[in-house]
Amino acid sequence: MAEMKALIVRNCVAGFALAFAAMAAILIFDIAHLRELLLGSDAGLMAGALLTFFLGLTFSAAQIGIAVMGLGEEKPGGRDDGIRDWAFGQAPELVPVRVERGDMRGPHKRM
Repeated sequence: MAEMKALIVRNCVAGFALAFAAMAAILIFDIAHLRELLLGSDAGLMAGALLTFFLGLTFSAAQIGIAVMGLGEEKPGGRDDGIRDWAFGQAPELVPVRVERGDMRGPHKRM
């Protein structure tokens, strides 16, 4: 359980770091004139803090989701198919099917 908490905290910190980087890029490059708007307003500091916080929530949730979905059990022999095996089960075996030439049905039917 401690590993899961560490995983969540680590990815939450990474998400907020991405949010700070995104906010820095928004301010440096003045995307959509947000720097001008934030610096010219009385509530610019509060708006910038809220934008950074909610970007952090979004990016950290995405980071945690990616990390959790990537978890899987280690298979013998070093194979790690955790999510794929859970979602799709065992890969079905291919079975040869004989089709007679006159037995075509559906959209490929010849007239």
